[in-house]
Amino acid sequence: MTPGRRLLVTLLLTLLAAGTALATTYRELSLAEILERAEVAFFGTVASVTVEERLGEPWTIVEFAVERQLAAEGEAARRELAFLGGELAGEALRVSLMPAFEVGEEVLVLAYDEPYISPIVGFDQGLWRVDDGELRDARGRRLSVDEDGRLVADGPRVEIDLILGAIEAELEDRP
Repeated sequence: MTPGRRLLVTLLLTLLAAGTALATTYRELSLAEILERAEVAFFGTVASVTVEERLGEPWTIVEFAVERQLAAEGEAARRELAFLGGELAGEALRVSLMPAFEVGEEVLVLAYDEPYISPIVGFDQGLWRVDDGELRDARGRRLSVDEDGRLVADGPRVEIDLILGAIEAELEDRP
């Protein structure tokens, strides 16, 4: 067993042993907290999903074709994010609740700029997928804007461009 795999197995066993404590300390982030923590924000399409080895572990690499950059340094036509886990050389490493992506799907991503097990803010809370012309999170809640133009969860059905504009405004206004 490689030193990297040994460390990961030890970490995972520790997390499993503390599962009850972790479950009680999980806190859902508000939209304001997700936006506050996001260093990278964009709307785009999943261009490719591959798995590669990093430090002896499989990582799923998702490349996005960026249609609209909402926050980050410079403009990027492509953005790549790495997620721990995947199948490589017949061995699989699965991380519970890790977002999975399909080529061609449209997504709104709010992420950290530094590598993490999942770079999505709040593990998966900063990810919305286009579903029937709406942006929905992993729990099925619609991202929307209210009559004052503020971002809300489970608000009325509105055009995605209005939501993206509201996100841009929020991100521009932060210190």
